Amino acid sequence: MEITNCLKKYSDVYYEEMFGSSVTKNNDGFSHASKFLSDFALSTDEYLQECAPKMQKVFKPVGVAEFKICTSPVNMLFQPDYETTLLISSPLFMEDTYHLIQKICQACGDRFLYIVEDSVEDTAFQLKIPVTTRWEQLQSGGFISTVLFNMPYNNYRIFGDSCSWGRWCDYENSWADYEIFGSKCDIPEIKDYLQKMALSLDDYLYMQNNIGFPKSIHVMIDGERG
Repeated sequence: MEITNCLKKYSDVYYEEMFGSSVTKNNDGFSHASKFLSDFALSTDEYLQECAPKMQKVFKPVGVAEFKICTSPVNMLFQPDYETTLLISSPLFMEDTYHLIQKICQACGDRFLYIVEDSVEDTAFQLKIPVTTRWEQLQSGGFISTVLFNMPYNNYRIFGDSCSWGRWCDYENSWADYEIFGSKCDIPEIKDYLQKMALSLDDYLYMQNNIGFPKSIHVMIDGERG
C-alpha cells in the first residue's frame, strides 16, 4: 500500500468529514498515523510475495464487490476445505474480539495477522501485525486507527500466516455488519470465538425473514449451529 497516499486521503477527506477538522503534518495525530503505518503497512513487494499467496490459500480470488451475502454462494469466497459460519460482527475488531483472535492465532501457530481491505485503490489497507501486538498499540495510530476500526463501507479479509482460518468482514451492505468466519481446524479457541459472535435468536429470525441465507453457510445462533 502507498503510505503517503493513504495518509493524505484520510487526513484531507475522511477525517475532516468524520470529525469536522482537518489534520496537518505538524500535529501529533498525523505523526501517530504515520508511525502506525510505518510499523504495520506492507510494501507492494511484501504484499505480492508474502501476503497474497497466503491469502489465496484461504480465500478464492474474488473480485472487488463481487460477493454478496444475499445472492452469492459462500464457496465463491473461501477455499473448499474451509468450514464457514455466518456471524454478526463489529467493525474489524473490538478489544474483546481482538483478544479472542489472538488466542486463535496462538493456538494455530500464527506469528502474524494480516488485514487486507477489499479495494483495488493504492490507499487500501494492507497490514501485517505481529500477533503479540497489544490492543493499545493498534489504537495508537491517531486518525488512521480511527478510520481502520470505525470507517463504514470498508470490507476486509483477515487471516493468520498459518492459513488455518480467515474472516471476511462485510460493512458495505444495507442491513447489518456481518462476517463469515472460515476455518479448517477444530480447536476450542475457534469455538469460543464463534459462540461469542453468535447471532441472537431475534437477529437470526430477522435476517432469515428479511434477507435469507445461502444454503452453503452455517449460521451460529446462541452458541448452536443453525
